[in-house]
Parts: sequence; structure tokens; C-alpha cells
Amino acid sequence: MSDTIKFSYEGDPKHLAGILFGLLPTTSRPSVLPENPSVPGFEPSEPEPAPLLLRRPALVPAPEHAPDPEDDISSNPAAPPWIADMMSTEAQMQARPSFDFAKIPLDPEAWEVFVQVMKAWVVNFDGPLDEVGNPLTEQPDRLTLLKSLGEGRWPIFILRWAAHYTCLQKTVLAALSLGTTDADKDLADRISANIVQLSHAAFPDIAGFHDYSTRWRRS
Repeated sequence: MSDTIKFSYEGDPKHLAGILFGLLPTTSRPSVLPENPSVPGFEPSEPEPAPLLLRRPALVPAPEHAPDPEDDISSNPAAPPWIADMMSTEAQMQARPSFDFAKIPLDPEAWEVFVQVMKAWVVNFDGPLDEVGNPLTEQPDRLTLLKSLGEGRWPIFILRWAAHYTCLQKTVLAALSLGTTDADKDLADRISANIVQLSHAAFPDIAGFHDYSTRWRRS
């Protein structure tokens, strides 16, 4: 079968051009009008978008030499926030302040203030509770007690004593003259945890000395 098509046409050649253009497949039509855009019956079609080519990003070549130490580039940039999330909970909890407290003297007056605050703190600490967990005995204002340690001239010296005893639990043990029984250590641990619960509003730095591990119990 022949691919040749024969036909005859009579009329204006411009009309013939419009008819022939309409017979072309969409993909074969030119994206611009012929020389005479006023050809009757001719409706230009929008050009089809070019195919999207996905290109691999260019690789940045490695520097030929090490950065100049005098360049304005930090050699120890701050870690992004998500680094802290990757740390284990225990590693975060056991973090200690990096300040060298050994340079600060052990102030006896600051220690006496801490002792008095702990004696007031422990009043009715293990008192009976009602059905919903509210204490049935009068409780001291422990937030105000903690603020008395976290304000004025005492904070740095209180932290020095906590560093001296290596953790907050052992500092509480010493302040209350508690023994080494499990019951004494449990009480010191709960008092220390209670201090941490209130520390954000009164004495944030002291929370860093609470030991979440059990090493302090064995030492």
C-alpha cells in the first residue's frame, strides 16, 4: 500500500495552508506561526515544555592546601542542636560544670548556710500524704529556701562545696549528718532530686551536681 496521498484543491492558497497545518500531528507542529498568522482556520498551539533533565550536582573539588590558620574560620565550631539529642540520657545527666571549682576556697560560712537550709528542707519531708498525694503535714517553702542559696554571694561557694563532695547527694548527706545506710542514701537522693525539680526557678547551676548514676552510692 502506497503512503502517497493525492487530492485536488480549488481556492485561496492561504486556506490550504491552514488546512494542511491542522492535519499535522501535535508533536510535529511548529511552535510559532507561519509567515502569515492571519490564515483562516489556523490556531497556534502552545509549545510543549522541554523534557526535564535531572543532572547530578557538580562535585566541589577538595582544597589543594589546608586552610590558613589566620583565616576567620573557627577551629572548634559550636555543635548543632541535634548533637545533644544524640547523646544518651545518662551521658547528659552525668555532665558536670566545666568550671574549675578547686580555685575557690571552701567557705565555712557558706557551708553553714547550706546546712541550715537542708535542715529546714527536710522538715516533714517524709510526712504522710492523703489519697491524692497531698501532704497532711505543714511543709516549708522550699522554693524560697533554694532562692536563699541561689541569690547573693552564696551560689558560687555552695557549688564549691558540691564539687568538694563530688555530687549533690553526698553534699546533702554531709549537711544532714546522715549515715551510710541505704535508707539514708535514699533520703539524700530524694532531697537532691527535689532540689533539682525547683532549681530552674531558683538555682539552675546546682542541678548539674545531681548524680543520676549509682556510683555515688558505692563510693
